[in-house]
Amino acid sequence: MMKRFLLLAAALTVWSCADRMSPEETPVQDLSPDALYAQVETCSKVSFDDESGMYWNAADSISAFFSPENIKYIFDGATGDTEGSFSKAADGAALSAAFSKIHALYPYREDAACTDEGTICTTLPARQSFTSGAFDPEANIMVAVTSGTDDRSLSFKNVCGYLKVRLYGDNTIREIRFKGNNGEILSGQAEISCGYEDDPEIELSDGGEVMTLDCGEDGVSLPDSAAEAMDFWFILPPMTFQKGFTLEIENTAGAVVTKGTTAEFPTTRNLIRKTKVMDISSDPEFLSFSVTDKDGNTYDFNLIAPPGHV
Repeated sequence: MMKRFLLLAAALTVWSCADRMSPEETPVQDLSPDALYAQVETCSKVSFDDESGMYWNAADSISAFFSPENIKYIFDGATGDTEGSFSKAADGAALSAAFSKIHALYPYREDAACTDEGTICTTLPARQSFTSGAFDPEANIMVAVTSGTDDRSLSFKNVCGYLKVRLYGDNTIREIRFKGNNGEILSGQAEISCGYEDDPEIELSDGGEVMTLDCGEDGVSLPDSAAEAMDFWFILPPMTFQKGFTLEIENTAGAVVTKGTTAEFPTTRNLIRKTKVMDISSDPEFLSFSVTDKDGNTYDFNLIAPPGHV
């Protein structure tokens, strides 16, 4: 699991949430049960597999809020399970005045917080790690809200949307950078509101305008054929990029190819959009490409290959 967080942003997030907490709290007994039951949303979950769908990973952890205290729970099941129980970490206890519902966040963040109104405060990281055949689970924020304090079943919902970039060719990719052409905020302090059975909404502030997919120092070698094209997953906050977006693909030699569009492009919560397969060879003929969503809507793009391109 990725452990890199924007520590300053996380601290500011907690302060922001703390300002909205009730100033008067009456100490009560520990409100947190020993175990909770959780399942993930049908469309997109913690990990993705083309054959078996989405699933939890062993030892996944969540933040649970029965009160302002952030209580850690750890998944009891095995990698591949789609639902199961989470057990409370030994040192967790909810000792403040109780909320009327249970709120939960995946992945667990030590500095995450929850307001009396049920707004979860955390961070959406500016860098995501390449994960073969899936998106970075540590960057995939999910939240859950129960019907009341006696309801111990958490139905997690994804907060963001997904863009799957499919590449092949004679090249090794170091990182891919995504940015909107209108200065859209893609990461930073996140306030997430969600009610029972409602879809979550995210609001970002004090963040960055570039989302980077990190493929590691050694990079990721692309397959030679279109039939074996590799998927590079981006997790993006839901919004409409009114002036389109730009992709910068950098190889391990530091050469960059830029692909861009000025066409309006939406990202939607819990929806996967994917590009057509693209050849990123060392000296390719760059063509236009398009993105098609599940409803059949197609968005056309023009490619720009500046001097020194990949």
